[in-house]
Amino acid sequence: MRTRIGLLVRPQSMRSKCDTAEKRVAEINKKFNLKKQIKVNDTLSFLTLCSQLFRKNVNSKIIAITGSCGKTTLKEFIGKTLSKFYKVYYSPKSFNNKYGVPLSLFNLNTNHKFGI
Repeated sequence: MRTRIGLLVRPQSMRSKCDTAEKRVAEINKKFNLKKQIKVNDTLSFLTLCSQLFRKNVNSKIIAITGSCGKTTLKEFIGKTLSKFYKVYYSPKSFNNKYGVPLSLFNLNTNHKFGI
């Protein structure tokens, strides 16, 4: 079982443990206002779709860094350098994975010139 964005997601292979999982889901749902929750079947697909829509509507220039090593160091270097001249957002930690990149993107504001 994995917790994602406030919801408890049960993989198909764990259906036999439903009693315990459903109790946990009930506990999690009670902590949040039900009107402010969106229940989806696939959280990663939903997160990806939302980030794509957000990206299409943001005016900031996006700098994407790829590679096998040095991404976080380069992100910090570029972010601190550009922030001397422009309003820049770069994540405070290393969020270079399939969940972290969309979540970092959602932190961009309309006044940010660059997002790294």
